[in-house]
Amino acid sequence: MAPRVKMQTVFTGALGVMLWFGGCAAGNNMDGPRINREQDFDLGQPTPNSVQVRTPMVLQLNGYTIYRQESSPSGLVIETHWLQRDLFDDETTAGATAAKTRIIIRVGPSRRANEGKMVGFPYIPPVWMVAENKVYFLSDTTGGPTENSDEFRAYMQKIAKELKTAYKSDAMRL
Repeated sequence: MAPRVKMQTVFTGALGVMLWFGGCAAGNNMDGPRINREQDFDLGQPTPNSVQVRTPMVLQLNGYTIYRQESSPSGLVIETHWLQRDLFDDETTAGATAAKTRIIIRVGPSRRANEGKMVGFPYIPPVWMVAENKVYFLSDTTGGPTENSDEFRAYMQKIAKELKTAYKSDAMRL
């Protein structure tokens, strides 16, 4: 005859296993409060063709892959996948455990009021780069969202400058 096990023992054991597996699953480096900030960059007024051709090239050189590219009468949007990236030293010092970033390029009416006015012909709409940054912490040591780190801002400024340079090289060929 098989030994009888008390139901309470089975339940307690099962609960312990569930908590252990739950703890392992939750123990990844993406836990904790998130800081999500956007950073905007004015990329000037390159031709739409330059944006469509040069943007994917520059972003891919920086490790980003295009998620979607949508064109409409009001403009163009190029969006990358989220890039799981290495932490910058100043993010690690602040206690961050992981970070990911995506870039969105918008061609069309300006996001800011009264900018990009139609002057002359043909009208070339402004181009904006938006960098979205998510940084993860195991515990909330900051008391809430903070600004992007200095090293992150420099990293995004470098990419914005590379895009502007690529667009200008196309303009010089015309």
